[in-house]
Amino acid sequence: MMNVVDVRERPLGENALRFKITKEAKDIESANWHPSLEHNFVVTTESGYVFGFDIRSPQEPVFTM
Repeated sequence: MMNVVDVRERPLGENALRFKITKEAKDIESANWHPSLEHNFVVTTESGYVFGFDIRSPQEPVFTM
């Protein structure tokens, strides 16, 4: 599970978005926003999985590699 929080909101984390990451993925290694699509970001894990997410639909990844 990964949470995305807008730090400008108060109280902090009240409206956090929660993204599910598969159990096989282990720990998150890094997360980066897409340089030109402000709603998309990618998460990589220590086990080699890559997940692409769109914050407008946090129910499941847009893609998994």
